[in-house]
Amino acid sequence: MVQTRNISMGHQHIQPIGTVNFARNFNENYPIAVEYDEFEDGERRLGLVTKLSESKKWELLSTDGNKKQLDASQFTFQLPHDLQLTKIEDVKRLQLDADVLLHNISISAEQLWVTLKQMNFLLVTCRDVSSILFQRGYEVSAVAAYASHRFLFLHPKYFRSVNGLEFELVDADLINELNQLNESDMKELVKDKFFIAKFANHLIKNNINASKSELYKSLRSKAIKDVKTLDPSIMISDATLSLVENVRDEVFNQLKDVAIEMFPHKNHPTFIRINNILNTFGMDCNDVKSLFDFLHNKCKFFDTPNIHLLRSSFYHSNTPDHITQLESQILNDPEGDQFPDPDVSIRRSLLHQRVYTIDDYSVTEEIDDGISVETLANGDHMLYVHIADPTRYVISGNELDRFALQRSTSVYLPEKKFTMLPHQLCVHIMSLSEHKENCAMTFQARVHSDGQLSQIDAYPSKISKVKRIDYDDLDMLLSGAGSAEQYILDDISIFHKLANYRYKMRMRSGANITFKTPQPNVMVSKSGIVKVNRSNDMSLSRRIVQELMIVANEVGACFSDRNQIMVPYRGTSGGWLPRYEFTKKEMQDFDQDMDPGMGTKSVIEAVYNESREKKDVFYPSACISQSPNWHHGVGVSHYAQVTSPLRRYSDLLIHHQIKAKLRGKEQPMDWSEIEKILSHVEPMCRSVNNLQKNSKRFWLLKYFEESKNKNFKALVLNCRMVQKGLVHNYLLTVYLIDVGHRDVVTSNHPADDKSMIQVKVLEVDPRNDSVKFERV
Repeated sequence: MVQTRNISMGHQHIQPIGTVNFARNFNENYPIAVEYDEFEDGERRLGLVTKLSESKKWELLSTDGNKKQLDASQFTFQLPHDLQLTKIEDVKRLQLDADVLLHNISISAEQLWVTLKQMNFLLVTCRDVSSILFQRGYEVSAVAAYASHRFLFLHPKYFRSVNGLEFELVDADLINELNQLNESDMKELVKDKFFIAKFANHLIKNNINASKSELYKSLRSKAIKDVKTLDPSIMISDATLSLVENVRDEVFNQLKDVAIEMFPHKNHPTFIRINNILNTFGMDCNDVKSLFDFLHNKCKFFDTPNIHLLRSSFYHSNTPDHITQLESQILNDPEGDQFPDPDVSIRRSLLHQRVYTIDDYSVTEEIDDGISVETLANGDHMLYVHIADPTRYVISGNELDRFALQRSTSVYLPEKKFTMLPHQLCVHIMSLSEHKENCAMTFQARVHSDGQLSQIDAYPSKISKVKRIDYDDLDMLLSGAGSAEQYILDDISIFHKLANYRYKMRMRSGANITFKTPQPNVMVSKSGIVKVNRSNDMSLSRRIVQELMIVANEVGACFSDRNQIMVPYRGTSGGWLPRYEFTKKEMQDFDQDMDPGMGTKSVIEAVYNESREKKDVFYPSACISQSPNWHHGVGVSHYAQVTSPLRRYSDLLIHHQIKAKLRGKEQPMDWSEIEKILSHVEPMCRSVNNLQKNSKRFWLLKYFEESKNKNFKALVLNCRMVQKGLVHNYLLTVYLIDVGHRDVVTSNHPADDKSMIQVKVLEVDPRNDSVKFERV
């Protein structure tokens, strides 16, 4: 038998109002103190209803001072009007008084449930339990009535809200079932239910699949009820229901991992868990491509479609707060007492020298190398390669050094980059700039006409007369099409001459022949627009810089060897190795100047000719050793990478070692420590190289995906007939001239080698790395 009680609370008659009749019971006597549920069965709060708006929404002032518009269904409790709670401060005070009563309740929810069961209650109101929870004299007060209402709501394991007026006593069997769950299972269940509430809330708030909004609201409401049943202490609010503000949510990240196929096997526990959750939304994990597209395009859970980046650790790497704080301190006072120059006593002034930094300034922010030259009395030239000096601030073993070691290398992707050192430091403090005096590490050598080096030296320096030149502008000057002051043209001419000396010397020494086939250059704008063109990596300006950087690496190795500095030398296994005999034409080519440039006509010639060259050349594998080793690829006996300390930790390590020697101090690392560091750095660098290659390929295919109706001009490199039974087709190896891409096309008709044809995309799937072209 269901018992009910009517408790008269003096002249103050409390009336908890149901969700359906609330609006009807309102009159013009505003304001009215109410409890409301912003998320429907979420966290309940008190506020003052001030009026009914023209849109038939109730306007409410919350206790935190915010104004809200709510439906009648969101009100869960109405405080009596004769309490005269007309100010929000009065409502806050009542809330505090109720919280005090709740804190002092001595009976547990389970004890209350047992007591009410013994009294044969099935449904109860706040008035029914007030006299049990509070001592005589308090049980009839408005504060006690509201505190009783809150107590019932906060214990959904035992009491379930029915209609805002009454609470149902939960069945004993269900309580026993919940009690059987161990602590770990309970936590996992709570996480799953809470995520369902968050995911549903995200779909509702962002109007995703609007036709299913009622389903999502129902799922959110039920999930929140389940969460409160399992763990009443969990707070439900805008913040806690936001997936954007809870990016570390375990289930959320598992959902994203499933979408990027981090768990490809369907019997994996995580896959099963996420699949069960998605099933409640009428979705599943079986078609991961559709799932990913939904999460990326509709839910905006990924800021890039690049599946390779999303799978990498770099995507999830953040700069720690203490590094950001240190970066800010250096930016604010780079020359302050807090950051003294450790090399002030040995840093040489080269402020008189003209220094040229040559780069692609449309994409590059961190300028880490510059070059200058002096002509000696006998006509020889002293070359100076100035490398950015991060060890001015990155002391071996300090916080910045450990941060750089952890990252090991910078990552450059078409859509994003991750710098090894804090980005703003790289750009504004450590880069070589024309707007300030720059600390640099200078590698110096006299370059002879046969390409050999002498009078090598390495030291920290200070430079200031920096002149920026873009690669394309330098190519113009080298071709005679551009204009500049005569001294600039003279210096450029010398750089070109020295690079030629070195190129010829390296080729005669057996260096690998440089490939000339231009590759795709892929760029992605912030808005996601993909642009692709043929790269200029083999332009004369780039090859000059490449040759002079090789000089710096050779100087760094020779200087370290001569001064017994422990550094990792780069070489190839096997020392001097035989290769195929050079042709007479090849030997003549080595004695010519470097190719002055590659227009479309020369690209066609270079690509076609390279496709016909011998491929049976044995290239020995690269190796690292603690003593100099012949480098077959470069064609020099001493080689160590020193030119990119902003981007590679192995270069930074060598700067640490050389500087310690120059300071007259013990080197910070012995060989065993260097090997330990390299065992971390080298695999990271290989991983990054793969990420960069795969990302470039992904965005190239995205470009083809967006260009399905476009015809591409293609150079035929080879035509081969393939016969199946009575049917025969032709496989054409082609090179897409405008984008620098090489592929195979099936054709019903043959094509002459070196002829030009038109092709277009037939099928493309960037996620699965596949593309097919057809002949137009």
